[in-house]
Amino acid sequence: KMMKAFVFYHITVSWEDAPFTQAVDFETTNPEFDSQETILRGVIALCDEAAAQIDLASTANFSGGQDFIYDNNFDNWRRFSNSLKLKTLMLIVDRDPSVAGQIGTLVQNRADDLIVENSQNALLAFGEDITNANQLYKLHLQFAGGTSAFLNATTTILDLMEDDPRIPTYFDEGTGADPGEFIGSIPGAADNFTNIANLSLNLIRPTEPDKWMMADEIVLLCAEAVERGFATGDAAALFIEGETLNLDSYDGRPGTIAAGDKSDFLNNILPSDPTLEDIQVQQYLALHMRGVEAWTNVRRTGVPDLPNPQNATLPDLIRRLPWSPDAINANPNFPAQKPLDTPMWFEN
Repeated sequence: KMMKAFVFYHITVSWEDAPFTQAVDFETTNPEFDSQETILRGVIALCDEAAAQIDLASTANFSGGQDFIYDNNFDNWRRFSNSLKLKTLMLIVDRDPSVAGQIGTLVQNRADDLIVENSQNALLAFGEDITNANQLYKLHLQFAGGTSAFLNATTTILDLMEDDPRIPTYFDEGTGADPGEFIGSIPGAADNFTNIANLSLNLIRPTEPDKWMMADEIVLLCAEAVERGFATGDAAALFIEGETLNLDSYDGRPGTIAAGDKSDFLNNILPSDPTLEDIQVQQYLALHMRGVEAWTNVRRTGVPDLPNPQNATLPDLIRRLPWSPDAINANPNFPAQKPLDTPMWFEN
């Protein structure tokens, strides 16, 4: 149930309406499409059911090392389910303010019920051998000889990261740039990219894990919830806690951030009394390398205000993925496709 909730969460934030209530029953050949509201509320119900079924006193477990995320730590799986519920409720609350109470309960009980420590992060590990290596690493190894050639920094993110110690963790200097000089490209503009900062090899590694759920994103959501009045507490303290978790998540690996740089950032650069926008900007930056999550958060919050790329063919940012022609042709119940810049239900 947890995995079903996780999968359908990502399906609906990518495509909006999709088969859900008639999906994966192995009997309905052409399932009907459900609205995004139906799917998101179904995700919440699945999270509740899954969390309720976990018996922490049970000695049952996955055999043969089949739990690649938590290695049979069922308390962490319970936290995962509750954290996914929080994320889903935050998508719904602007359309249905009545769910704010559920958000408040989760935030108040976060120490017991949510992913709030880096030891509880949901990470899918990869191996050193090429067969089990991270897919992004394999792409760069096969087509770029192991160099960072396909993804680069933009002025948008670098402008948000002024004096941010994560810059050299996230990016490597361009071949024509001076040491310590990080230059971003203008989104959509033609460029030879000689001086442009590339995605750092710190993040293009065979063992770079896939981040399914992170403590920093959940704690920063808690900070937002408190700031918006859904829960009581100290939003500023939660803001710093979330940022600390994000900085510390790079400890002991390539891209480790020095303790002095962390302290300076947390105590002198970040605002001591953050606004809602401050919190949401840091949510965006903490979701670096998690494309769907960052894209969803921007659509949910409107922060940061991303510019439409130069030479874009659409008048607004892409807000949904297109279904493939094969999928459309396979099911006569497919609804009419909407323009890619049409906001989804949770955005309105």
